[in-house]
Amino acid sequence: MATSCLTNRLQHYVVLTDREAEFIAQMEKDERSLTRRTPICTAGQASGDLMLLKYGWAVVRGASLRNRRPILRIYLAGEIIGLAEISRKEVLHSIYMQTDGAICPFPRNMVPELYRTVPRLAALLTALESSDHLRTREQLQVATRATAAEKIAYLLLSLHNRLSLAGGVESKRFRLPFSQAELGDVVGLTPVYINRILQDLREGHLIDYADHHVSIPDVEQLRSQLSFTPMSTEMDTDWFPPPDTA
Repeated sequence: MATSCLTNRLQHYVVLTDREAEFIAQMEKDERSLTRRTPICTAGQASGDLMLLKYGWAVVRGASLRNRRPILRIYLAGEIIGLAEISRKEVLHSIYMQTDGAICPFPRNMVPELYRTVPRLAALLTALESSDHLRTREQLQVATRATAAEKIAYLLLSLHNRLSLAGGVESKRFRLPFSQAELGDVVGLTPVYINRILQDLREGHLIDYADHHVSIPDVEQLRSQLSFTPMSTEMDTDWFPPPDTA
């Protein structure tokens, strides 16, 4: 059986115990295939199960404004949908599959069981959710202070960093399953502007982009240029409890 994307992500930080691996297997046991653009949940509906994105991409869409619906968050394989919204009884934003893929729903009452039976795994998932919130802060700063080209470059670096945890980057190259209009929905720019920026980044040899695939020839150079902090691959684990203790 192939290693799951969630396991790949987590093993970047710790070596999972058998007990932790078994808990993850329970989270993944109910797998449901979904096609591109299928709604995972709709704004206003009652909150239900949490969902592990087993494979594929998903997006959180905001309310329509001037016939455009902003993309507020991108979920990648191995990430858990619903943790950020667990405090609410109703879904705040609609979430859709961006590509074909699969989700693994699991009940909310597994969360207290997680903290009770595998506390180190609970600490790790909490830390990953914290990293997501810190990344959102960084993105807000970029949105208010950066140039249009820097916004796109930052987005690509962030996706590269996150995908590298789950094996989604091959030789610095990764799939980017978004149209230019959809990229505009992520960063708040028009499709025409997105096209021009991608051309400029290519001509500056900062990225290669063709057929919905991106490669970054010199990741470290671009990180330095943007003062990019790799939230997904840098984490303090010193405070984690020992594995398999109650």
